[in-house]
Amino acid sequence: MSRRGVGWLLAGVLTLGCGAAPRSRALLELDALRATPASQEAERLAPQAFARAEQLRGSAEDAQREGDPEAARVLAEHAAAAYQRAFILARLARAEERRTRAEQELTDARRAFAKLEAARVTATAAADATELRVKVLRDQLPLVESEPATPEREAARLEAARALAWDARLYCTAAQLLQSAEPSLPTKLGALDTLDAALSKRPTATPIDEALRLRSGCLAELTQARRAASARSPAEGVADQLLSELSAVPELEPSRDERGVVVTLRGLFAGPRLSAEGARLVASLGRTAKAHPRFPVLVLLHSSGAAGAVDAERGQRLLAALRAEGAEHLELRQASGARPLLPPRRTGAAAYNERVELVFVSPTN
Repeated sequence: MSRRGVGWLLAGVLTLGCGAAPRSRALLELDALRATPASQEAERLAPQAFARAEQLRGSAEDAQREGDPEAARVLAEHAAAAYQRAFILARLARAEERRTRAEQELTDARRAFAKLEAARVTATAAADATELRVKVLRDQLPLVESEPATPEREAARLEAARALAWDARLYCTAAQLLQSAEPSLPTKLGALDTLDAALSKRPTATPIDEALRLRSGCLAELTQARRAASARSPAEGVADQLLSELSAVPELEPSRDERGVVVTLRGLFAGPRLSAEGARLVASLGRTAKAHPRFPVLVLLHSSGAAGAVDAERGQRLLAALRAEGAEHLELRQASGARPLLPPRRTGAAAYNERVELVFVSPTN
């Protein structure tokens, strides 16, 4: 080729090179969007939206190559919006992944807590049962016979014997409510009747040893009745469940003892009738008794002296209010002044000692 031909060829190449349109700002911005970590995440978490953005980007590139910069700019803007939409969908998908993972962790934590709570309830029930068995066995140890005492000490023994006899009767009554089939139970109840008659005569030598024996024996009867009830229908943890339910009521302060779950109420009455607030509380407890039919209820009416006509009417109104809410297994006992919490001679003792105890007799040890 001549020197002139080479020159024309170089001129043509230069002319073509100078005629290629430069890459637009919109396409350069697309390149920057495409290179971000968000783009890689969108490709994984929002593949359809990302594919749409890629398609528009390709159309913008084609328009640029075909020499239509305006169409390329419009398509590039649409592609940028499509990328942003893909990024948003990817963030939503990532948030959904975190939510799903958090819900699973919460479910796992709840399951673990439920297992721990079940283990705690089982351990608590086992500890309570062991403590009660130890108490029963301790009470069954041979007693050292009490020696004669001074008149003052005999008076104290008399009060103690009456309290022990009262506890014994409550334990034997609770065993009855749990449908004890032990043939020894009627014998112990008969012995308690004899003991109460003797104590009412204020004997010179208080039969406190007999009171201790009967208390121990009735506690053993209750323990045996619970074993039989549990064998018929296992009920682990039901007492804890009832205690927790009653503890959730602001006006109540329930507790547990050998008898079961105990609710102590004061100020229920206006004369022989239930007050408005007293009626509301008793109705609530009646509904609780209905919801827990395995717990017979022992209703104990404590007063500051011997039971009279007012106490008898109060007791009947209590039972009627409980039954009206569906409570069925009820037993009323007039405690009179057998179990004072404060010495009767102390100022204000009468108002404090006058109370009602509702004992939800536990079917388990």
